[in-house]
Amino acid sequence: MVISSRDRALRGLREEQAWQRAAKLFPAVAEPEEALAAPGLVETVLALGGGIPWAEAGPTRAALLAALD
Repeated sequence: MVISSRDRALRGLREEQAWQRAAKLFPAVAEPEEALAAPGLVETVLALGGGIPWAEAGPTRAALLAALD
């Protein structure tokens, strides 16, 4: 299955919006890199629909995916 650049952009936007909403609930966490230290943040982002779809998107997301396994 091929993912179009438009679909990839929409997923990225949804993920970014979920991180922004979660940051309001976890004000001490300004960057995704700090998420591993904030209990419940990853689960909140996932619940808000952000997901963490691509491990190749960066080392932080790869670390988050590994932490969820």
